[in-house]
Amino acid sequence: MCREQIGREHPSTLACSLNVSFDLTAIGRAADGVALFNETVEAYGRVLGTDHAAIHAAHAGARANCDIDPMQF
Repeated sequence: MCREQIGREHPSTLACSLNVSFDLTAIGRAADGVALFNETVEAYGRVLGTDHAAIHAAHAGARANCDIDPMQF
């Protein structure tokens, strides 16, 4: 829904995608989780810059805090 409403590379969409990538891995869908993680981190680099704190946090295994930017659809 985020991808359709606010765009595939909006920072909020990327935060949700990052969390879903961790969730997929946690439920045993590691290949899907890793693919989404890599896609998301690559997009973060394009949108926020390759040295952004969000990328470092993602590589450290930290989930994104989606509570900071409430989305209304």
